[in-house]
Amino acid sequence: MKIFINQNTQEHFRSNSSKALLEKLTKIYDWGSINYSPNGKPLCANGYLSVSHSLEYLVIAYSAQPIGIDLEQIRPLKDELIKKFDLDPINPILSWCQKEALIKLYDDKHYLFKNITYEHWQTIEIAKGYCCVIVSNQPLPTYEIIEMKIN
Repeated sequence: MKIFINQNTQEHFRSNSSKALLEKLTKIYDWGSINYSPNGKPLCANGYLSVSHSLEYLVIAYSAQPIGIDLEQIRPLKDELIKKFDLDPINPILSWCQKEALIKLYDDKHYLFKNITYEHWQTIEIAKGYCCVIVSNQPLPTYEIIEMKIN
């Protein structure tokens, strides 16, 4: 599994920032053509992709098995939000990342509202002040972090 990290110090990433980078990466790594599900999940012919961004960081995970990744800046969340989405009151950002990663794994937004037992998941150190979670429906393979410098 490869996890690509791109930091854009000039501005925050926009929702379509990953498309151009995915096209560059698929040519380098021969992932096959990139398509998108109706919900916007990136799909490739030769593996599985998941994308997340928060402020100046963009992460792209690629694996031979299904995966979901989420990245969030660590910040306080309102009590109403914690209760509404049944987040862990001790570490609500971690709970949020787990749910968002599951949404991306299964391409199903209903996981945000489900009280679930998490699949195989792991936190990944991206940068100070950020929480990153990767999840799969199978045991996670070892991963390689690749830092990119593309703005």
